[in-house]
Amino acid sequence: MLIKFNAFNKRRAMRGMEAAHFDITDDEGDEYYLWMSKQDIKRNIKAFPECAAELNKGLAAYEHN
Repeated sequence: MLIKFNAFNKRRAMRGMEAAHFDITDDEGDEYYLWMSKQDIKRNIKAFPECAAELNKGLAAYEHN
């Protein structure tokens, strides 16, 4: 699993929507993207600790916006 932080959307955050945008490549090589909330990110840090550095970038974006 590869996870890369892509962007943070302030408008989505203001509307209470997931605002951290991540590009995902799964173990089969399929690529897609996900919008994640702070709670989603924290769960994924536990599930994919090898991707914690990128996930923490999204979490930091929530804290600074």
